[in-house]
Amino acid sequence: MSAGLVTFFWLILAGIYGFVWLIFLALFIVGKINKSRVLSWIGGVPLLLSTTFALFFLGTVVWGIISVSKPSNVYKITFGTPPPADVTNLQSQYWYFADTGSTYLKFKTSPITIKKLTANNWHQLTGKKLKSTDFENLETDDTPSWWKPRKTSSTLVYTASMRFDDFANEEETLIYDPVNEQAYYEFVGFD
Repeated sequence: MSAGLVTFFWLILAGIYGFVWLIFLALFIVGKINKSRVLSWIGGVPLLLSTTFALFFLGTVVWGIISVSKPSNVYKITFGTPPPADVTNLQSQYWYFADTGSTYLKFKTSPITIKKLTANNWHQLTGKKLKSTDFENLETDDTPSWWKPRKTSSTLVYTASMRFDDFANEEETLIYDPVNEQAYYEFVGFD
């Protein structure tokens, strides 16, 4: 589904939810005006529960947005562990919506940390595959302005697929230059 269709679907659900919430509110108000305990309960209990649920849902969304605005949290989500002490100058961009998602990281770290990060489910590109990797094509309109990996004679490139199983297609690239200890990570997923 496209992002527009998913947005439309969620707006319809929110509209239905809001309409039902207004019905409960009206029942509660009518019950209070008419001093009807039954109507007040019939409207009030679902009104309280639906309001609590809506606030919890909105709070979860807001907390998620705040959480991924911190680069160390994005690193932990990406690699399953908090950044070790040798990870410095950490920058991130994290975006998930509808049927697409992307993560970009830039950081400095030691070759030992890179070796640990790529120990499972990662494949190092070598030979012709490494030579044919075009770093210019990795940068798109969606990549952050600070995400600019450059190929040198010492650059190492690792790839992984479907580590998260959140999307139908998932590709990850980790580019590392051991000379200046600069790492660039990219995740792109879509359905």
